[in-house]
Amino acid sequence: MPGPVTWLVCVILLVAESVLLSAFGVESFGLQSGVGVTIYLGLRREFVTGALTLAALLPVVEWLVSGPMGFYSLGLVVVFFVLRALRGNIQKRWGFAQMILAALMAFLHAGVMVIALLLANANSAIMHSVLWNVWMACVLVGLTFVPLARFLERGDRMLNPRSGRTVLEVS
Repeated sequence: MPGPVTWLVCVILLVAESVLLSAFGVESFGLQSGVGVTIYLGLRREFVTGALTLAALLPVVEWLVSGPMGFYSLGLVVVFFVLRALRGNIQKRWGFAQMILAALMAFLHAGVMVIALLLANANSAIMHSVLWNVWMACVLVGLTFVPLARFLERGDRMLNPRSGRTVLEVS
């Protein structure tokens, strides 16, 4: 998918997660779609396209995530750069290994947030909340990442034309 289309699909996914969880009264945790989308961008996009798409998504993510501004985005940026460094060593197929990788990246994301919050305000209640919910976030990201990545990859295949044809593929 082109960068703007990827951005639009990811915004729709992030807003849909927020709306669905709010509709069912779930407000103590989220599915962490922001982390999942960042992992996908880090693994499947070229650096410039992925970085620009992530940069355009950060204001939307900050708007949807409750908490102090900037800390969640800082964690997403670190996850993106770590995955860019590991990109060549990770298999392409979505499966159990990517579930484990996604859970580890959720743990890294929470660790970056905790370190940043520790440096900003050591007695922050938000830091304690992040520490309390990190395990649930790791499990949720691990479980929801593979279907999310397969959905986004399917969109990529549908919107990339075959050799010279400029039509929507449904294969």
